[in-house]
Amino acid sequence: MPLVQTSYLRPQKERFSPVAGARIISGLIPSNVVAEEILTDHPARYRAMLVESSNPAHSLADSPRMREALQALDALVVIDVAMTETARPADYVLPAPSQFEKWEATFFNLEAPANYFHLRRPVLDPPPGSDLLPEPEIHARLCEALGALPDLTALRQAAAEGRTAFAGAFLTAMATDPALAAVPEVALYRTLGPTLPAPAAAALWAQAHQVAMRHPDAVRRAGVTGDDLGEALFEAILSNPSGIHFTVDEPGDGLRRIGTSDGKIHLALPNGLGLGYPAEDGVSVLTGAPPNELTSSDARDRFAGTPWHKHVPARVEAV
Repeated sequence: MPLVQTSYLRPQKERFSPVAGARIISGLIPSNVVAEEILTDHPARYRAMLVESSNPAHSLADSPRMREALQALDALVVIDVAMTETARPADYVLPAPSQFEKWEATFFNLEAPANYFHLRRPVLDPPPGSDLLPEPEIHARLCEALGALPDLTALRQAAAEGRTAFAGAFLTAMATDPALAAVPEVALYRTLGPTLPAPAAAALWAQAHQVAMRHPDAVRRAGVTGDDLGEALFEAILSNPSGIHFTVDEPGDGLRRIGTSDGKIHLALPNGLGLGYPAEDGVSVLTGAPPNELTSSDARDRFAGTPWHKHVPARVEAV
């Protein structure tokens, strides 16, 4: 689970993390090097983290070392819907509405090669008197407080004229304004967002155009047609309550890569168990085993830092 991400709209030169020298791919660093980037006296070490909807204190390899790293940060800010193992030691916790109280995008990829994308509407109102903010609003306010947003007046005016006019204005601004190019998602949220039924869906507008440009045949097979295929795909995502699905590639049979003689996996310990939850007496109770108490952050491939969690040596003993 990568924890550091940069914009999909900005071109990326080959970069490496400052301490571990891990390759940064598409703006992502390998999660298994996060602790290394913190627990050091290197002058460029990571000193602060913003963790959103993630629980690295539990879900990443070598949980004890990850907890040590999080506690060593100068500042830890967590955006989440629950007081997770990572949120508890945080300096600031910014609570967000649950998935039932806000617009949410969901990917269903368990029916390969058919992959479903669904933009879900809220089904509940936030609790009365609640000051919870959806994540895009939190990010926008942080950028505004930091003075990171340029003047968006022209883009707001273009958005009011329609998405065709906005497209030209946005692309021109992206090419000429470095400050805007640094925060395109927030700019879309604050300009195009208010014209949409779901302001947070504004970032999907650019992605829909990218998908239509790269995979036009797949989009057409899904029943999406039009002279402007990207705009048609975005409109279909907004208006279709059952979601949009299409197939881009035919995946190979992953089971063929299993090296056992019978092609089966003999032992598996699922991730997601071992979370602490307070009982009636307030004492935290674990349900199941937290597997990352046993894994090592060193067990990763040398190219992208992908964890080798499918190849962890283990000894099984009868109890």
